[in-house]
Amino acid sequence: MQKDFHYGVIKVLALHSNFNEQESQIIAYASQYVDDAVLHRPFLVEGDLPFSHPRYDGKYFDPICSAHKGIQFLEDFKRSVQEKIYLSFHFLPPEPYKGQKYYTCEVFPNSEMAQILIYWAMAKLKAEYSLENLIRLGVALHTFADTWAHQRFTGTHNHRINDLDHIEIWDGRHWKHIKPYKQFFYNFFPDIGHAEAYDFPDLPFLKWRYIRAKTNEFILRDNTSIFLEAAEEIFKILCQIKDCDSSWREIENRLQKAMSRRRNSKDILQPLQEIFPNVKFHYSSIEWLTEAIEFKRIRRFPRIIGKVLGDEKWFLFHKVAYEQRKFVLSKIKLL
Repeated sequence: MQKDFHYGVIKVLALHSNFNEQESQIIAYASQYVDDAVLHRPFLVEGDLPFSHPRYDGKYFDPICSAHKGIQFLEDFKRSVQEKIYLSFHFLPPEPYKGQKYYTCEVFPNSEMAQILIYWAMAKLKAEYSLENLIRLGVALHTFADTWAHQRFTGTHNHRINDLDHIEIWDGRHWKHIKPYKQFFYNFFPDIGHAEAYDFPDLPFLKWRYIRAKTNEFILRDNTSIFLEAAEEIFKILCQIKDCDSSWREIENRLQKAMSRRRNSKDILQPLQEIFPNVKFHYSSIEWLTEAIEFKRIRRFPRIIGKVLGDEKWFLFHKVAYEQRKFVLSKIKLL
């Protein structure tokens, strides 16, 4: 899933579940920021944080990296990366490890482990209705939603599950093979996550199919139906938190219409904005960061200094992301 779901759809669902504008924006922003939190090196803090933080030692702040982009993918083969990023945030194993002889990390939608994660976040929010726990809910909802988009893949290096071939796209009338050079190119990607499927699992309008190269298993995907099912389950969760009586039917058709529409890659929120004109969609991947930290590089030394500006949201994101990672890794079988 991309920003149109993790941010846009989540905000629509939160607003229709009786969260106010500010709460909905916080939940939706935190949900999307899981895909944008790519800082992965500690930086020197100028001054002191005005609050305690598990990633701050009094001198350096060590952000949680919950996504890989660009050249970072070269580290994907590391087991620690697969555990700390993919399994913890994007490819949640389906059940906790209880000594099973055969334990799989293959993702299944709305799995036992996905529900455990959501109940954990909900319990925290119920115990203390705070900014921190609204952010925690947003982070957990990202992982929960990804169990639909990333179903039948695993965040580990796995040839049997993640090695794909014969990808075809439905164009509305016929099944069409992707171009041979693209299939050849995708097959060079590592068998980790859905790398060999490129971004096909994350596009809400796409209907596609493929064959697992190692097992010859045929798999059909209708992303619109899959994403709509995920949205309905998230709506139930949010309504349970706010004890609201809103009807899913009130927004189901509009969400389906928005998700099934092909969108401009430069503005993937446009279909949602057109169909939900009263919702304010505004997301910048650096908004929380620039409200929290002012960075400056010291030229003589290979280090970066961050001046604390006072806003807590970015710091709280890294706190709850760290806690979610610890929670997930304590429940599953490590690699």
